[in-house]
Amino acid sequence: MMLFLNKRLYLFCALMMSIAIFFVAGRPAVGEVLNGSGLHWIAHIATYAVLAACYGKGLPRAPALLIGGLVVAIGGLHELYEVIRYGIDFEFHDVFYDGVGAFIGALLVRYGFVLPPVVER
Repeated sequence: MMLFLNKRLYLFCALMMSIAIFFVAGRPAVGEVLNGSGLHWIAHIATYAVLAACYGKGLPRAPALLIGGLVVAIGGLHELYEVIRYGIDFEFHDVFYDGVGAFIGALLVRYGFVLPPVVER
């Protein structure tokens, strides 16, 4: 029973983070602060690594390549959202950093290096 609760919790966190990426990180003011601080690329890699790790734990049977691809697609949709909503140019380098983070997070989860294990009782 505990296995299903943990998978659902990770999946819930991943879905909430995906939504938050659009409504919080999509605001131009957030990007300006990060660009000015030099942390923009680190924020992309770290955020998408955590997102992929949560999806990886929430969908334990999905291959790491599928999880990484899903999370990169979320990053691409986020960039498209910024173009449509705020008129910002599509930033391919951001999608690249999203992809780096996504595949790092997905691979680390698959090889058991991050996040507590899903426990079955």
